[in-house]
Amino acid sequence: MAIRAILLSKDSLDPRGIRLQGARVTGQLDLTDVRSAVPLKLEKCRFDEPVVLERAQLSTVSLRGSHLSGLQADGLHVDGDLSLKGLRATGTDQESVVRLRGAHITGRLWMEGVVINNATGSAFFADDLKVDGTAFLDRLQATCDSKHGAVQLIGARIAGQLVMTNCRLTNYGGPALHADALRVENMTGMDDLRAIGEGESGAVRLSEAHITGQLSLSQAKLYNSSGPAFQADGLRVNALVSLDGLKATGHHEDGAVRLMHASISGQLNLLGAVLVSDRGPGLAGDGLRVGGSTVIGGLQAEGAGEDGAVRLSGAHLSGKLSTRGSEKAVRLTNKGNGPALRADRLRVDSDVILASVTATGRGELGTLHLPGAHIAGDLTVGGSATNDSGGRIFLDLRHAHVHSQLSLFDQTFWREAFSKQETERPQLLLNGLTYRTPPTASGADIWLEALQKCMPHYSPQPYRQLAESYRNVGAEEQAKKILIAQQEAFHATLHRRRDKAWHRTSDLTVRYGYRPGRALWLLLLLLLAACGVMTIWAEPHGLLVHPGDGSHCGFIETIGEAVTRTLPLLRFAAYGGCKLTDSGGAQAVYAVMLILQALSWALLTLFVAGFTGIIRKPSS
Repeated sequence: MAIRAILLSKDSLDPRGIRLQGARVTGQLDLTDVRSAVPLKLEKCRFDEPVVLERAQLSTVSLRGSHLSGLQADGLHVDGDLSLKGLRATGTDQESVVRLRGAHITGRLWMEGVVINNATGSAFFADDLKVDGTAFLDRLQATCDSKHGAVQLIGARIAGQLVMTNCRLTNYGGPALHADALRVENMTGMDDLRAIGEGESGAVRLSEAHITGQLSLSQAKLYNSSGPAFQADGLRVNALVSLDGLKATGHHEDGAVRLMHASISGQLNLLGAVLVSDRGPGLAGDGLRVGGSTVIGGLQAEGAGEDGAVRLSGAHLSGKLSTRGSEKAVRLTNKGNGPALRADRLRVDSDVILASVTATGRGELGTLHLPGAHIAGDLTVGGSATNDSGGRIFLDLRHAHVHSQLSLFDQTFWREAFSKQETERPQLLLNGLTYRTPPTASGADIWLEALQKCMPHYSPQPYRQLAESYRNVGAEEQAKKILIAQQEAFHATLHRRRDKAWHRTSDLTVRYGYRPGRALWLLLLLLLAACGVMTIWAEPHGLLVHPGDGSHCGFIETIGEAVTRTLPLLRFAAYGGCKLTDSGGAQAVYAVMLILQALSWALLTLFVAGFTGIIRKPSS
C-alpha cells in the first residue's frame, strides 16, 4: 500500500523513481490504474501475494530476480522497458500466473531465465501484447496444465525481434506455445527450444502468424502425445525459415509438422530434421509457398497413412527442392498404408534433386507419388524406393511435366528391379509424363527396358515421349528403335488372330513402318525368285518360247519376262517377244508368277505406306 501511495502522492518524486531490492512484501502490491512517470524497480524481492499492475501506466518497470505467486498486468502500459529477468513465479491461478494481456511496452521486454509454474492454468498469458522493441524470452521455463498455451501470444505485436532460444515449455493440457496471428517485424529465434504440448492445437502453434524477418527453430525438440508438434498453417515469413536439426514428434492425423498453405519468401531449410508421426505425415505442406530453395538434406521423416511421410500436394516452390547439404541420406518412411512422398500437383520453378533418398511406402498410391507435378528444371531421383505391401508401385509420375532432364535412379537399381520375378517387380506409372531431353543416368536401353518390364499396363505415350526426347537431340535412329519396341509391346495386347497376323506382317516387311527399306530388299528377293523360275525352270524346259517359230528365248529376254510379270510397272523393251506355252508346266509357271506379282504389289504398298508414315498413323 505504501508503494501505491507514494506513486499517487502529489508530492514530487525522485526522478530516479522507487527502488527496492531484496525485500519481502507481505501484503499485496496493487497498482491498478496507477499513473506514474518515474521508474519502478523491485528487484530480488519476495512477494507473498500476486502483484497487480492492471491498466497501470508506468515508466520503466523491473521485477528482476523477484519471487512471486502471480503477476496480473492486463492492459499495463510501460513507457520504457519491462524487465522480468530471472523472475520466479509459482501459483495456482486458473487463468495464468503471469498475465500481460493487451499490455503495451514501448521499450523492450526482458524475460530471460524466467521460471513460471502453474498447476491449474496457463503460465504466461499475453494475448494482444504489444512490444515496440525486442522481446527477450530466451531460457524461459514455463510449466502448466491448461487448455491455453503455457506461453500464449495470440495476436501479439512485436516491432523488434522475438528471442526464445533455449526455452523449456511444458503444458500437460494444451499447447506449449500458442501464438496464432502473432506478428513480429524482425527475426524470431527459437533455436534449441524444448516444447511439450498436448492436444490437437499442437505443441508449438503459429497459425496465421506473420514474421517479417527470419524464423529459426534449429535444433529444437517438440513433442505432442495427442496432436501435431508444430502447427503453422497459414504462417507468413518474409525471409528464411530454418528447421535444421528440428526433432518433432506428433501423434495425430494432422501430422508432426504442419505448414499447410504457409508462405515463405526466403529459403526453407530442413537439414537433418527428424519429423515423426504415428498417425499422419511427418511433414504436411499442402499449398505451401516457398520463394527460395527448399533444402532437405539428411531429413528423416516418418509418417503413417495415405497422406504420406512427407506431403506437398499443390505446393509451389520457386527455388530448388534439394536433398543436398548433408552427408546423411534422406529417409522417408510410411509405416501405415500410403506413400513416402505425396506431392501431386507440386510445382517447382527450378530443379528437383532427390539424390541419396531411401523411400519406403506401402499401398497402391506408390512410394513416390507425384502425379501432375510441374518441374521447370531437372528431375533427379537416386537411392532406393520400395513398396513394402499392398502394391508394387514405387514411382507415380502420371501427367507430370519436366521441362529439362529426367534422371531416375542408376543402372544398379534398375538391374536389381529387372532381375525380380514379374509378380514381384516394382512398377512405374508414367502415362502422360513429358520431358524435353533423354533420361540420363540409366541410359536409353535401361529406360526402354523399364518401360517394357515395369509398367503395369501397356501405354503408347511413355514410349513416344522417350522417342521424342531423342528426336529433340537429333538421335533419330534411337527414336525409331524405341518406337519399334513400342509396337512390339503393343503386339502382346492383341487378341484377334487377324490383327496379330497383320501386325506381324508389318513387322516382318517394314518393321512397323520405321524400316520401309526392308520391303525393297524383300522385293528384290522376289525378283530374284522370279528370274530363277524363268531361267531355271521355264526356259530350259521349253515352257517359254518365241510365239512365231517356237524357238528358245535368250537369257536377257527371259530375265525381262520375269521382271515384267513380277512388276508390271517395269516393262522391258523385250517384253512380248517371249510367251509361255499352253502346256501344264507352263500354266504352273504362270500361277507362280501371279503369286509373286501379288506379293510384289503388297511389298510396294507397304513400302509406300511406311515411307509416308501412313502405317504409323493409328494411336496404338
